[in-house]
Amino acid sequence: MGGGFLYTNENTLSLGLVCGLHHLHDAKKSVPQMLEDFKQHPAVAPLIAGGKLVEYSAHVVPEAGINMLPELVGDGVLIAGDAAGMCMNLGFTIRGMDLAIAAGEAAAKTVLSAMKSDDFSKQNWRNIVSILRVARCAICACTRNYRRSLITHACSAATRSWRWAWRVTCSPLTAVRQN
Repeated sequence: MGGGFLYTNENTLSLGLVCGLHHLHDAKKSVPQMLEDFKQHPAVAPLIAGGKLVEYSAHVVPEAGINMLPELVGDGVLIAGDAAGMCMNLGFTIRGMDLAIAAGEAAAKTVLSAMKSDDFSKQNWRNIVSILRVARCAICACTRNYRRSLITHACSAATRSWRWAWRVTCSPLTAVRQN
Protein backbone atom coordinates (compact mmCIF):
# COMPACT_ATOMS: atom_id res chain seq x y z
CA MET A 1 0.00 0.00 0.00
CA GLY A 2 2.67 2.47 0.99
CA GLY A 3 4.59 3.78 3.92
CA GLY A 4 6.08 6.75 5.60
CA PHE A 5 9.53 8.21 6.00
CA LEU A 6 11.40 10.53 8.29
CA TYR A 7 14.77 11.80 7.08
CA THR A 8 17.10 13.77 9.31
CA ASN A 9 18.69 16.78 7.63
CA GLU A 10 21.21 19.19 9.19
CA ASN A 11 18.67 21.45 10.92
CA THR A 12 15.34 20.00 9.83
CA LEU A 13 13.41 16.80 9.39
CA SER A 14 11.68 15.63 6.24
CA LEU A 15 8.50 13.70 6.93
CA GLY A 16 6.29 12.18 4.31
CA LEU A 17 4.12 9.44 2.92
CA VAL A 18 4.57 7.15 -0.04
CA CYS A 19 1.63 5.40 -1.63
CA GLY A 20 0.45 4.30 -5.02
CA LEU A 21 -2.08 6.41 -6.87
CA HIS A 22 -4.24 3.34 -7.29
CA HIS A 23 -4.51 3.12 -3.48
CA LEU A 24 -5.38 6.80 -3.17
CA HIS A 25 -8.34 6.30 -5.45
CA ASP A 26 -9.98 3.95 -2.94
CA ALA A 27 -8.82 5.74 0.21
CA LYS A 28 -11.42 6.99 2.64
CA LYS A 29 -9.22 9.97 3.62
CA SER A 30 -7.56 12.84 1.83
CA VAL A 31 -3.78 12.91 1.51
CA PRO A 32 -3.46 15.84 3.97
CA GLN A 33 -5.55 13.88 6.49
CA MET A 34 -3.37 10.79 6.01
CA LEU A 35 -0.29 12.93 6.66
CA GLU A 36 -1.87 14.37 9.82
CA ASP A 37 -2.70 10.84 11.00
CA PHE A 38 0.91 9.81 10.30
CA LYS A 39 2.19 12.78 12.31
CA GLN A 40 0.01 11.69 15.25
CA HIS A 41 1.26 8.08 15.16
CA PRO A 42 2.84 7.16 18.52
CA ALA A 43 6.16 6.31 16.85
CA VAL A 44 6.30 9.63 14.97
CA ALA A 45 4.65 12.21 17.26
CA PRO A 46 7.46 12.36 19.86
CA LEU A 47 10.05 12.84 17.12
CA ILE A 48 8.36 15.92 15.68
CA ALA A 49 6.94 17.41 18.89
CA GLY A 50 7.61 21.14 19.05
CA GLY A 51 8.58 21.35 15.40
CA LYS A 52 7.09 23.83 12.98
CA LEU A 53 6.19 23.37 9.35
CA VAL A 54 8.62 25.23 7.09
CA GLU A 55 7.75 23.65 3.75
CA TYR A 56 4.97 21.54 2.31
CA SER A 57 5.06 19.81 -1.04
CA ALA A 58 3.79 16.81 -2.92
CA HIS A 59 5.48 14.88 -5.65
CA VAL A 60 4.34 12.14 -7.97
CA VAL A 61 7.08 9.57 -8.48
CA PRO A 62 6.50 7.40 -11.53
CA GLU A 63 7.11 3.80 -10.51
CA ALA A 64 5.81 0.95 -12.57
CA GLY A 65 8.74 -1.43 -12.71
CA ILE A 66 11.60 -1.99 -15.06
CA ASN A 67 9.39 -2.25 -18.14
CA MET A 68 8.23 1.34 -17.66
CA LEU A 69 11.63 3.00 -18.13
CA PRO A 70 11.36 5.37 -21.09
CA GLU A 71 13.92 6.12 -23.76
CA LEU A 72 16.52 7.99 -21.75
CA VAL A 73 18.04 10.19 -24.46
CA GLY A 74 17.13 12.16 -27.56
CA ASP A 75 18.64 15.06 -29.49
CA GLY A 76 19.13 17.75 -26.84
CA VAL A 77 17.29 15.70 -24.19
CA LEU A 78 18.51 13.53 -21.34
CA ILE A 79 16.26 12.01 -18.66
CA ALA A 80 17.50 10.63 -15.33
CA GLY A 81 16.32 9.96 -11.79
CA ASP A 82 12.66 9.59 -10.91
CA ALA A 83 11.64 11.43 -14.09
CA ALA A 84 13.06 8.40 -15.88
CA GLY A 85 11.23 6.02 -13.55
CA MET A 86 14.42 5.07 -11.73
CA CYS A 87 12.78 4.10 -8.51
CA MET A 88 11.56 0.90 -7.03
CA ASN A 89 8.71 0.19 -4.62
CA LEU A 90 8.85 -3.44 -3.62
CA GLY A 91 6.58 -3.37 -0.62
CA PHE A 92 8.34 -2.47 2.58
CA THR A 93 11.41 -1.12 0.84
CA ILE A 94 11.35 1.86 -1.45
CA ARG A 95 14.49 2.77 -3.36
CA GLY A 96 15.08 5.72 -5.56
CA MET A 97 17.37 8.21 -3.88
CA ASP A 98 20.45 6.06 -4.51
CA LEU A 99 19.45 5.41 -8.11
CA ALA A 100 18.69 9.10 -8.69
CA ILE A 101 22.08 10.12 -7.29
CA ALA A 102 23.92 7.65 -9.53
CA ALA A 103 21.89 8.74 -12.56
CA GLY A 104 22.45 12.42 -11.71
CA GLU A 105 26.19 11.90 -11.50
CA ALA A 106 26.20 10.08 -14.84
CA ALA A 107 24.03 12.79 -16.39
CA ALA A 108 26.34 15.56 -15.13
CA LYS A 109 29.41 13.84 -16.56
CA THR A 110 27.64 13.34 -19.86
CA VAL A 111 26.44 16.95 -20.07
CA LEU A 112 29.95 18.24 -19.29
CA SER A 113 31.32 16.03 -22.05
CA ALA A 114 28.63 17.27 -24.45
CA MET A 115 29.41 20.88 -23.56
CA LYS A 116 33.12 20.36 -24.29
CA SER A 117 32.39 18.89 -27.70
CA ASP A 118 29.38 21.16 -28.31
CA ASP A 119 27.46 18.06 -29.36
CA PHE A 120 24.11 17.45 -27.69
CA SER A 121 22.94 14.84 -30.18
CA LYS A 122 21.45 11.52 -29.22
CA GLN A 123 24.63 9.81 -30.40
CA ASN A 124 26.75 11.75 -27.91
CA TRP A 125 24.51 10.72 -25.02
CA ARG A 126 25.80 7.15 -25.28
CA ASN A 127 27.99 7.78 -22.21
CA ILE A 128 24.99 8.05 -19.97
CA VAL A 129 23.04 5.35 -21.74
CA SER A 130 25.69 2.78 -20.87
CA ILE A 131 25.82 3.99 -17.26
CA LEU A 132 22.05 4.05 -16.96
CA ARG A 133 21.83 0.58 -18.48
CA VAL A 134 24.00 -0.55 -15.59
CA ALA A 135 21.55 1.16 -13.22
CA ARG A 136 18.67 -0.51 -15.04
CA CYS A 137 20.36 -3.90 -14.68
CA ALA A 138 20.90 -3.14 -10.99
CA ILE A 139 17.19 -2.43 -10.62
CA CYS A 140 16.39 -5.74 -12.33
CA ALA A 141 18.85 -7.62 -10.13
CA CYS A 142 17.56 -5.93 -6.98
CA THR A 143 14.01 -6.76 -7.95
CA ARG A 144 14.83 -10.41 -8.63
CA ASN A 145 17.00 -10.76 -5.51
CA TYR A 146 14.47 -8.92 -3.37
CA ARG A 147 11.60 -11.10 -4.51
CA ARG A 148 13.70 -14.22 -3.97
CA SER A 149 14.79 -13.06 -0.49
CA LEU A 150 11.23 -12.02 0.34
CA ILE A 151 9.98 -15.52 -0.48
CA THR A 152 12.81 -17.04 1.59
CA HIS A 153 12.10 -14.62 4.44
CA ALA A 154 8.37 -15.29 4.31
CA CYS A 155 8.95 -19.05 4.38
CA SER A 156 11.41 -18.87 7.27
CA ALA A 157 9.12 -16.47 9.15
CA ALA A 158 6.20 -18.84 8.61
CA THR A 159 8.33 -21.73 9.87
CA ARG A 160 9.37 -19.76 12.97
CA SER A 161 5.75 -18.77 13.62
CA TRP A 162 4.59 -22.35 13.23
CA ARG A 163 7.29 -23.62 15.63
CA TRP A 164 6.41 -20.93 18.17
CA ALA A 165 2.69 -21.69 17.89
CA TRP A 166 3.34 -25.41 18.30
CA ARG A 167 5.49 -24.85 21.43
CA VAL A 168 2.94 -22.53 23.00
CA THR A 169 -0.12 -24.64 22.25
CA CYS A 170 1.26 -28.20 22.32
CA SER A 171 4.13 -28.21 24.80
CA PRO A 172 3.05 -28.19 28.45
CA LEU A 173 6.58 -27.26 29.60
CA THR A 174 6.62 -24.17 27.41
CA ALA A 175 3.18 -23.15 28.59
CA VAL A 176 4.21 -23.61 32.24
CA ARG A 177 7.40 -21.58 31.76
CA GLN A 178 5.46 -18.71 30.24
CA ASN A 179 3.01 -18.48 33.18
